[in-house]
Amino acid sequence: MVADYTYTDQMIYGPNDDARGPRSTIAQIPGLTYDAATHTVVYDSNDRKTVCATVREKSGLFGRHVEIKNTGACTVSTEPAEHAEDDGWSIRRLRTLDIYLDVQ
Repeated sequence: MVADYTYTDQMIYGPNDDARGPRSTIAQIPGLTYDAATHTVVYDSNDRKTVCATVREKSGLFGRHVEIKNTGACTVSTEPAEHAEDDGWSIRRLRTLDIYLDVQ
């Protein structure tokens, strides 16, 4: 499963954000999967499964969409960070959005 996160104010300010917050971050979280049979997002680690969210398909004015509801068993948090990457010739500084998954 792939999770796509943006920093909090990106939706509001977008390209007009003077601080140029971190770019959207796509993270593949090992153990986090979608179970189509039960319509749930499940975190599986060491043979222990935790249901993180329920998924429901809905119809609306603009067509069909998916509603995902957090169960409270898993918390995702993000933190803007700066990292350095050494390629052997120079050090590149990167602004990133680090993602953390906490399972109860």
